[in-house]
Amino acid sequence: MAYFHIVIVILGITCVGFFTTLASRKGIPGGDMVLSLFGLSTVLGFVVFLLSKKAEFSADTTWIALLAGFGGGIAYFLFNAAVKNGHYGFSNAIYRSSYIIAVVFSVLVFKESISWLKFTGIILTTASIFIISYSNDSFTKNAGKTGALRWFGIILLSFFLSSMPRIGQNTVSAFKMDKTFYLFLSYAPAALLFLVLAIRKGSFDKRALLYGGIGAIGSYVSVFSTISAINKLGGVVVFPVTLTGPIILGLILSVVFFKERIKPIGYAGIALGAAGIILLSSS
Repeated sequence: MAYFHIVIVILGITCVGFFTTLASRKGIPGGDMVLSLFGLSTVLGFVVFLLSKKAEFSADTTWIALLAGFGGGIAYFLFNAAVKNGHYGFSNAIYRSSYIIAVVFSVLVFKESISWLKFTGIILTTASIFIISYSNDSFTKNAGKTGALRWFGIILLSFFLSSMPRIGQNTVSAFKMDKTFYLFLSYAPAALLFLVLAIRKGSFDKRALLYGGIGAIGSYVSVFSTISAINKLGGVVVFPVTLTGPIILGLILSVVFFKERIKPIGYAGIALGAAGIILLSSS
């Protein structure tokens, strides 16, 4: 059942990325899409929480969810700032590989075991992320509007903060906290952040509601399934697999649906990621 949840996570995260890309290609502003995604995820989470017969409120779940939500929202905001002001390829690869922090947290705090097979799998999946980022020419796009040191500071802060949602998910799983209450609150801070930004901009593309709504369902289901998978397999296995899987699947979809070109080395990245996933799943 745990591996079924992992498949759901991979499909859910891929769904979010696919419809976000589709919205962008239709000219929908990224800020409007993100606001719709987090806002509608908050609404969905609230409805599920109200309908859940086993839903439980707790102060511990509240502050963990809010910290994870604020961390994730600010991390995404900083990631966008890094992309606009620095190197897209490195920004993307560093941001996406932040699951390493959650893996270290799982080992040090929750005493999860890590064998040489798992360690090798993590190395392979991380290498896969950088290679795939390079394969779609993202490393050729240099904005360079700010100094390299400033860019590095922004993306490094984003790297650390973006691990907070996964650490929150691991904590909820470890202490058997209520998932529905956590999910509702964890989306709310980012929704509030991007709502403020939208109000400052003074406009909103209503088309974002459709794509954001589809993405919200995919996001909610994937986080719910992530916590369920951690219960059985632990964060050491779940995080690398569920973060690398969507990158590989997303690359394949970009070639099939959007006719994007990738360098031959991209297929090597897919192979490395697949090998890492196999090692992690079998260890």
